[in-house]
Order: sequence, then structure tokens, then C-alpha cells
Amino acid sequence: MWYTLSMTYTFRDTRLPPKFWDNIDVTPTGCWQWTGGLGSNGYGRMYFGGKRWQVHRLAYTALVAPVPDDLVIDHLCCNRACQNPAHLEPVTNAENIARADGAMSVRYARRMACNKGHLFTPENTYYYGPNKQWRKCKTCNREHAGAFHHDPAHHEDVLQKKREHERQLRADPVLRQKMNARHQARFHDPATRDAAYARTNAYSKAWHARRMQDPAYRDQVNAKRRAYRERKQQERAQ
Repeated sequence: MWYTLSMTYTFRDTRLPPKFWDNIDVTPTGCWQWTGGLGSNGYGRMYFGGKRWQVHRLAYTALVAPVPDDLVIDHLCCNRACQNPAHLEPVTNAENIARADGAMSVRYARRMACNKGHLFTPENTYYYGPNKQWRKCKTCNREHAGAFHHDPAHHEDVLQKKREHERQLRADPVLRQKMNARHQARFHDPATRDAAYARTNAYSKAWHARRMQDPAYRDQVNAKRRAYRERKQQERAQ
């Protein structure tokens, strides 16, 4: 294929602007983690040469070769915020979808770090969902929760994004129609609604059963609730 090239580049290569490298952190997994602005789809974005780029396409174009319009970039590391060309491969959109649909659970199971580069160690991983098949990064959860509740600027930023999304829904008939169709399917289609209720009830029953049968887990939950109530009382008293 045309993109089987020798990747001759170095970190802080001058073919990319300094503002690109200023927003790059190298993770233990070798990802070039983008710390700048991210789109709603999780991909980095920046302006360069009078054009707004998805950062991974800019990195591949500048350091390896231009990406044809009929190809997309597949992140082999499954980290959308990664900009390392060694982790990127141009493929057709059909191939990209096939990889995602056919091996997504396997690829994500092999991931060593979250999108922000935090390693999935036993101490930093929270498993949830049916049969504990999904996982979250505890560090990211703590950062998000702490910033939302204790950082007024972050709190306002989240609310501003929500208001912007609502404004887009009002201004874009196509997007509004799409969201309405999803709402109709979720709440007005009997099969979809019953399936959602069944999943919720099964999870709730499993959680309560574990809480009643596992004294250590019950004590842990109660301790968290007491700590939360005490923290709220202290906040109100200030």
C-alpha cells in the first residue's frame, strides 16, 4: 500500500508547529497524548495553515504522508487522543468500521491506559456493568467529580457546553430530528423501553443483593454516604 513508508521523524520535529508539541505528553504506552482542545468525538483539534485540523491527521500528514480523502485514520492503540504516527494507520472507512465492530471489545481489553494516559492498574480501575465487563479510570473520575463540584470555572464550563448543545439542537433541524427519534425509540417503543427497564432492574437487584450479603461492601457504602453527608453539611456551614 502507498502508506507503507519508513517513518523518519523525531519528537519535536520542526515540520509541526511548536503549539502542537506544547500540547503533547508522552505516556508510558508510547502514545503522544494530546492535552489541547478535544472535539465531542474525543479527537484533538487545532488550527494550522488557516485550516482547522483533526490533530492526528495533521501529525500523519506532516510526518509521514498526506492522507487521501477516501481514507480515514485508525488508531491502532485505541486512544483517540494519541498523535503518534507509529500508532496510526490510514484505512478505508469500511475497514475502520469492520475493525471497530468485529474486535472492539478485544482491542479495548488490550488497552493499557485510558484516553488521558492513566494506566489501568488494579488500584486505578473501576469495573461496572453486567458481569463487570466495562471499566473506568478512577483518576479521571475523581478529577471530573472534583472539578465539577469544587472548581467554579469547570462547573460553569460544563454548563456552558450543555447550553451550547441545547442551542445547536434548536438551530439544527436535522440534529433535533435525530435526537427526537432517539427519544421516541427509548421511551415510546415498548420493546426498547422494556429492555432498558429490565437492564436497570437487573443491575439494581444485583447491587442490593451484594449490599445485603457482603458486610464489608455494605460498610463501605455506608461510610461513603456518611462522608458525603458530612462534606455537604460542612459546605453549607461555610
